[in-house]
This record gives sequence, structure tokens and C-alpha cells, in this order.
Amino acid sequence: FSSKPGSSSCSKCETGSSTEGIRGSAECTKCKPGSYANETGSATCSVCAAGSFADTNGTVTCTLCEAGSYSLENATDCQLCRPGEYADKEGSGECRQCAAGHFTNITRGAKS
Repeated sequence: FSSKPGSSSCSKCETGSSTEGIRGSAECTKCKPGSYANETGSATCSVCAAGSFADTNGTVTCTLCEAGSYSLENATDCQLCRPGEYADKEGSGECRQCAAGHFTNITRGAKS
């Protein structure tokens, strides 16, 4: 991007921001919650993968969901697993149902 008239060169966007894919941009925009940019000079922000989230503008990396919770891609937070379901690893994109003969006695967020 180039923010000044008469510039002789363009500057790279800082981490956590991009030009939103626009050529000839005069500014960089912070990545929206649910997305990130971990390199300088990003043309676009990347969507957080399932099992992770970004809850603020300008995120550099997404945070993994804790065990007992999950998220879909582009998430701004993690959801706790429902009763009868669990997520035994951090970074889960879904909760698993307890096998027949097993249960979770935690109201929400079971880890095993």
C-alpha cells in the first residue's frame, strides 16, 4: 500500500492486517474477528480453521479451542460440548458422541 501522494515505493501491511485483496490500496485494514494474517504484506486475511478462533480485530494467529470445546471455521469463540458429547483434544472442530454404555456427567464441556 502507499498512503502518501508522490510515493516512490509501497509499504507492506503489518501482521494482522491486509489490503483485502485490493490493488492500489492506500491503507491496510485489520483482519476481522474469525480471521488472521501472520505475515507482513498479506493481500488478504485467512479464515481461522475449525478448532480455533480469533476474537479481536488484527489477529496474527488463531487460538486453539481447549479440550471440551470446539469451533467451526471462521469462529470468534469456542462452543462447549453438550451433555453426552466430548472433545478430548485441544483444537477440535467437533464434539464426539459418547459410545453406548458411556456418558458425561459434566453439564457442558466434557473432555473425555
